[in-house]
Amino acid sequence: MQNDNNKNNDTQLELFKIIQNTYNSFYVITLSKKGNLLMGGDFDGNMFLYNNLNLIKSYKYHKKFIITLKFSYSGKYLASGSADCNIGRIEFDGIQQVQFRLLCHHTAYVMKVDFSPNENYLITAGSDKQLLVFNSQSCELLSKYYFPYGLNFVQFINHTKLFIYGTFGPINLNNFPEIMKNEKMKSLQYQIKQVSVINSISNSQLFLINGQKRSKIYLVNQVNFKILRKFITKYQHDVMHLHLTNSKAIFTTSENIEIVDWMTAKLLHILDSCTSMGTSIVSEDGVYLYTISRNSIKIWILKK
Repeated sequence: MQNDNNKNNDTQLELFKIIQNTYNSFYVITLSKKGNLLMGGDFDGNMFLYNNLNLIKSYKYHKKFIITLKFSYSGKYLASGSADCNIGRIEFDGIQQVQFRLLCHHTAYVMKVDFSPNENYLITAGSDKQLLVFNSQSCELLSKYYFPYGLNFVQFINHTKLFIYGTFGPINLNNFPEIMKNEKMKSLQYQIKQVSVINSISNSQLFLINGQKRSKIYLVNQVNFKILRKFITKYQHDVMHLHLTNSKAIFTTSENIEIVDWMTAKLLHILDSCTSMGTSIVSEDGVYLYTISRNSIKIWILKK
C-alpha cells in the first residue's frame, strides 16, 4: 500500500531475519513468552523448533497440515492441532523434549489449542463441535463439551474465564471449569471468521473480529459487546488473520500485512511480504513482528 502518509511503509520497518523452510510452506507459527523458542508448522504436518532463531529440531507427529500451535506460559509445554484430527502435546526441559503424547479424541479438524495461565489445563476446540479439557501434565481427558456448531476458537482470558466462538454460533464467555454453553452469549449480525483477544487495556477486555465481509474488522468491548471502532483494509483485501497488541492491530490479508494504530485507526505500515495463508504474531515485548511468507518466516523490528 502506498498512500501519501505511508510512501515508505516497507522501509520504516527493518527486516531483521528470514528463516527458510526447505520442505513446504509454513501455515502457523507460535512464540514462547520469553521469545527464545519459536515453533512453525507446515502443510505436510512437520513442525520445526527454533531457539534464538536457530533450527534445533524438526518433528513429524502429524499426518496432515498443522492448524494451531501454542506454548504454555513458561514454555514447558507445547500443544499442536492438525487436520488429521489429532492433538499433540510436547513437554520440554529447557529446549530438550522430555515427552510427546498424541491425543486422538477429536473426529474433525482441531482448530484451536490453549493452555490455562497456571499450565494445569490444556483445552482444545474442534470443528466436530467438541470442546475438550485435558490435564496438561498427564494428558488425561477431564471434560468433554458438545456445542450445536463447529468450534473455531477457544482462549483462556484468565484462570476462570474462557472465550469461545463457533462457525455459525454466537460469542460465548464461559466460567471455567464449570462451562455453561449459554452463560453469556452474543449473536452478532455476521458470521465470525477470525478473532484476536487482548485483556489488559484500561481494565477492559477487547477483541477484534471480522465477519462475512472479511475486509471489515470490528474492535469490540468484550464486557458489553459494544463496537468501539470499525476498520476496513486499504484495498479491501480479505483478512486471513488478526493480531491485537496494546497499541497496534495487525491484519494479515490475502495480499499483504497492514499495521494500524487501533486507537486512532491510523495506518502505520504495509508489508508486501505475506500470502493468503499463515499467521502473524508479535513478541511479548512488542519489538519483533513474525510473519509467514510461503516457505519462510520473516522477522521485522517494530520498535527499538
